[in-house]
Amino acid sequence: MLQDFKQHIQTEFPELLNASLLIAVSGGCDSMVLWDLIHRSGLNYAVTHCNFLLRDNESDKDQELVVNKAQELGVVCHTTSFNTQEFMKQHNMAVQEAARKLRYEYFYAMCREFNYDYILTAHHLDDQIETFFMHLNRGAGLNGLTGIPDRNNKIRRPLLIFSRERIENYATNNQVEYREDASNNQNNYLRNQLRNLVLPQLYKALPQLRENLPKVLVNLKASKQLQDDAVSRFRESVITQVQDEIHFSVKALKSYHQAGSYLYEVVNQYTAVNYDELMQFMNSPSGKRLELGAYQLWRDREYFKLIPVPKKLEFDVSMPIENSKVETEIGTFELEIQSVNNPLEVVKNEASKNNLFLDAELIVAPLKITNWKAGDKLQPFGMKGKSQLVSDILTNYKVSTFEKPNVPVLRYLGHLLSVIGYRNSIHFPVTSSTKKLLKITFHS
Repeated sequence: MLQDFKQHIQTEFPELLNASLLIAVSGGCDSMVLWDLIHRSGLNYAVTHCNFLLRDNESDKDQELVVNKAQELGVVCHTTSFNTQEFMKQHNMAVQEAARKLRYEYFYAMCREFNYDYILTAHHLDDQIETFFMHLNRGAGLNGLTGIPDRNNKIRRPLLIFSRERIENYATNNQVEYREDASNNQNNYLRNQLRNLVLPQLYKALPQLRENLPKVLVNLKASKQLQDDAVSRFRESVITQVQDEIHFSVKALKSYHQAGSYLYEVVNQYTAVNYDELMQFMNSPSGKRLELGAYQLWRDREYFKLIPVPKKLEFDVSMPIENSKVETEIGTFELEIQSVNNPLEVVKNEASKNNLFLDAELIVAPLKITNWKAGDKLQPFGMKGKSQLVSDILTNYKVSTFEKPNVPVLRYLGHLLSVIGYRNSIHFPVTSSTKKLLKITFHS
């Protein structure tokens, strides 16, 4: 197996040969064998171990094995422990999901801190087959059925072509010390049920299945590559990018026989989407939208528009009436008090939607920058004292639904003075008798 492993690295993972590697080692058979193979291959590496504190002193014994082995070999060993139970409660996660999130965040943190190029994990062929059936059970498409990728960002999985049986035989023949995790024999997780109950029966009933499943996975990956190539051509012919929005031409989509499948593949690259919901949405009338977490998909006459949902900003800023600058998430407010002889001339010459002029002697309390609320009204200049809803003002200015919540307003006591950057009110206006002028300039 060592020679096959070395050859596999040479042909499939040549980037590892001169890189700095971090091996994720649990203390179980798979990861201890991966460690032994990497060590015997003469590669440059360190190891890391995560203690999830889930199995009492058994977890500590796993860590002890890894640390002692590293000391014996003179290898750098990073260890950490997590209060996994508490993390599960805080984030409402199952134990396996929580442990996965914790360890991968830790691995990447180690890479950043110590400049490791790649993280090696010990996933093997049987893990791959179990994942295939788990994804099949969920109704996965080609992406899911190709199983565990052999590389993903900094992650490399060089044992995916080797079966659990071959790995265990290598451990026995080469006296690789490891620890058994008793939880692997408990059938309270789907993966363990597949491993211990379902797959042995399938292999018994279908004796060629174990031999042929790896070939199926190879064929699926080849099909996935063909799909990726087709989707790439689809992107070029159907998609245009307008700033941070992705626009799909409805006319160009109609030229594709499986337009819905193509749309699904591209949208899924940005955010998770349910296939059936997307198919229903494609037949919806113009104006409809589909909520997709951090994105929304909009339908208009000519395009499907995939638009990121901006972060909701919260404004609660007090501005004292003095010469000053106030910083906010959307820009800077500059306050300037001027003694003037011709106030109306100043206002006329410097009029702008980003400049607000007030009679400074009428403003005796701090101004407030806040979020606008449903029902807020402004009395703009030029409307003979009539009020207008803030929501209508923003609609008239064609502010998108996404950006509307992030437009702040300026308040003074019970008055709305400005929808910042759009319209100003008639309250506390500068007149010919104004002696002190307060100029508020917004720089976005």
